[in-house]
Amino acid sequence: MKSIFPAALFLSCFTPLFAQKAVLTGTVKDMDGKPVAGATIGFVIYEDHTKRVEATTDKKGNFARSNMQPGLYTYLIEVGGKLRAQVNYYLSGAGVNRDFDVKLGPDNAGPVIYNCKPESLNCIIFDVSKPKVVSAATPGLPLPPPPPVAKGASKEEKENDKKREEQVAQREAVNGLYNDGKIALAARQYDVAIENFTKAAAIEPRQPLIWSSLGEAYSGLAAKSPSDERKENYNQAIDAYKKAIALKPDDAGMYNDYAVVLASSGKFDDAKASLAKAIELDPAHLGQFHFNMAAILANSGQIDAALDEFRLSIAADPGNANAHYQYGATLFGKGTLNAAGKMVAPAGTAEELQKSLDLQPDGPNAAAAKELMAAMGVTVKTTASGSKAPATNKGK
Repeated sequence: MKSIFPAALFLSCFTPLFAQKAVLTGTVKDMDGKPVAGATIGFVIYEDHTKRVEATTDKKGNFARSNMQPGLYTYLIEVGGKLRAQVNYYLSGAGVNRDFDVKLGPDNAGPVIYNCKPESLNCIIFDVSKPKVVSAATPGLPLPPPPPVAKGASKEEKENDKKREEQVAQREAVNGLYNDGKIALAARQYDVAIENFTKAAAIEPRQPLIWSSLGEAYSGLAAKSPSDERKENYNQAIDAYKKAIALKPDDAGMYNDYAVVLASSGKFDDAKASLAKAIELDPAHLGQFHFNMAAILANSGQIDAALDEFRLSIAADPGNANAHYQYGATLFGKGTLNAAGKMVAPAGTAEELQKSLDLQPDGPNAAAAKELMAAMGVTVKTTASGSKAPATNKGK
């Protein structure tokens, strides 16, 4: 019997899971380390102080806010309607951001400002410093410039002030380059994005988000490059992701994105290893990771192994219509033509295609699923209440 394989149905690229919205969790405690219940945390876009959303601490001082866009925020912590603290923090899209714990000062003290620590999660432009008093007239605004050097200041004080000014200028430069790079990346102006991220990395090479963004930009450029340039651009993307992971080796999202780049460049074994690491670090997203693994295996021609991964993906996330479709399409690819020229697909093929239609009757794979079922001689029957199980056309 002749084998039938719909190569065009295989995934050629995969959407990185963590380039999406994030969840922020943390705690608020008083100066004695006791939890503060009922504190309000306002989330304000740092650059223009707009789009305020809020979260409230529970009796243990914990809070969580989901569905947040990655970016630089000013967080305003209020207790009883009084501003008690301000935190400047860079929120990434890498799943759950947990490194946000605030300890308040005395009740009768003014509000204080905290800058996230460079060694903590996803900080990008702020230094470690002791809490500083926030001007009551300008809550939520960025740190004011350092005060001018007083007359008669010592040489050491002058040098420290100069050093602070240089640090502020450097932070502003990195932030501007990073933001410009992100804007260019969103517009698919990959050359411009690469230029900005490269300059930012040269100034501040310790920030994993800069390196991962550079990797994303090189990967985007590689996908649209002529064949003689593609390999070098993918190699640049791979190198950038290696640096990002070296700085943040516990980030499952980076391993996932790294695997996508590796697979796109044809390094399938390395891609599988990277996705396996992502699964180890973040089993909560098992379904997505197994789905990506399945696509990588399918693209490398390891069909039976890909089918196993699709089964695991569906077991972890049975509501993923795309997983059901891709599983069914891959099964269909193992079908054969009998002596009469009739398509004979493996058991379960029609059921998986039907399931994808049940979940998304008008989804992006609906037309293709129906075509494959028609090729098998299977009719999709629907009623007002939804889809029924597929029925096989007998005879002819």
